[in-house]
Amino acid sequence: MECTLDSIDTVYTVSDYWHVGGAYGDSNEELMMREIFKNGPIVASFEPSYEFMVYSEGIYSQAIEAPWVKNKEQRPEWTKVDHSVLLYGWGEQVIEG
Repeated sequence: MECTLDSIDTVYTVSDYWHVGGAYGDSNEELMMREIFKNGPIVASFEPSYEFMVYSEGIYSQAIEAPWVKNKEQRPEWTKVDHSVLLYGWGEQVIEG
């Protein structure tokens, strides 16, 4: 089956968007939490390390520092990203069993 726009009943588009924090790279956890609380879900993009390929559940935390952090260099103007996620809340992971 071929997927085309003609076969979709509803098409959603983005009409209003901005960088949380005002500009690329100027966000932090608190600003993202405030944005989610005030306006709902946000998209976050990042480039995870290889360990992300085997991630399966729970709160993901990357153990490997970015090279510029490790080398105590200034943050680059642009950060390479290849994954995006929808953030819709925050809290604590509950492990059952």
